[in-house]
Amino acid sequence: MRCIVIDSEGISSRSLVRLLEKIKDVEIVASARSGKEGQFIQDREKADLILISTEVTDIIRLKQSTDKYLPQIIFVSGEGSIPDSTYKYNATDHLTKPVSVERLRKSIDRARLRKRMLEPEDSQQELFVKLNDGLHRVKYEDIIYIERSEEGCLMRTTFGNVPLKWGLKESLSKLNDMRFQKVNRDFVVNLKKVTAIFPTSLKIADKTLSISRANHPNLEHMINSV
Repeated sequence: MRCIVIDSEGISSRSLVRLLEKIKDVEIVASARSGKEGQFIQDREKADLILISTEVTDIIRLKQSTDKYLPQIIFVSGEGSIPDSTYKYNATDHLTKPVSVERLRKSIDRARLRKRMLEPEDSQQELFVKLNDGLHRVKYEDIIYIERSEEGCLMRTTFGNVPLKWGLKESLSKLNDMRFQKVNRDFVVNLKKVTAIFPTSLKIADKTLSISRANHPNLEHMINSV
């Protein structure tokens, strides 16, 4: 994920850059000291993510530029409350200093998911599954959930059930898409098909599925990005 850091304070900017360097698959494109400079860089580089301090006073310049390229925006505020003015930008996340690497990593995971969700439909992936009469194409958008079965798994789709010869772990590996998340030992769900989520369960299609304690924190975090 290509990232631009915008912070008017040099020390703070360098601190954010050092944190980003510890996170896998993040490329720091450039650092800027103002929204105007950040706009110039974004117009040229078309970064995927912009990490910007709320102390930057000319954010509006950046907003006008970035609408076209739809980068994810993460605001970073000083200690205390987050300025209300930042919420109008529909940012991916709001962080408060001091920022830990783990907290920043979660924000970037959310940005990755939102970026994928905003991609045009024709860029979404698909999977070929083997049925009795040959290979059949299944679009990711048609998958509702995958359930463990005695012979492997059963994929519930918008057009019916599709038996799979592999297990849940291999299903996640084949799909390789953050919208598909494991909720317990027996189910993987498409987050875009979830209609409600509760502390210990979620609703999807005609089912209510329990959420394991180990999977709930990550699931709740990811579904907020859908």
